[in-house]
Amino acid sequence: MFWAWVVTIPKNTSASGAVEQRLKVSKGVLIDLPIFFPAGCHGLVKVRIFKGNHQLVPKNTSDWLTGDDESVPTEKYYELKEAPYELTFKGCSPNTSYPHNVTVRVTIVPDWVASALPLINLIAKLLQRMGVK
Repeated sequence: MFWAWVVTIPKNTSASGAVEQRLKVSKGVLIDLPIFFPAGCHGLVKVRIFKGNHQLVPKNTSDWLTGDDESVPTEKYYELKEAPYELTFKGCSPNTSYPHNVTVRVTIVPDWVASALPLINLIAKLLQRMGVK
């Protein structure tokens, strides 16, 4: 299953007043969580993603994820076994002069699919090396 949200972070939002948004998902294994920062963020727009009180992104809990005109890849495997099936987006933008829209995309698959992904990726790499496209 795939979800996407566009979250607006108002100009000059401090870390202590960070925008929070609940991202409702489903039970399964989170395999992809890219976050897109549009052009003009210049590393000033900052994001964290949580499951409950556990910070998933970035892994270093004292920091924030930033970017500029790029989709930043993040956590590739995280099991969502217990309700509530939601993530929490937190974003701030200190020292900015206009609002920014950050796009969060989430892909969650059943655990049986996630367990097969390493084998599928290995087969795909082997086929590429053999010249099969």
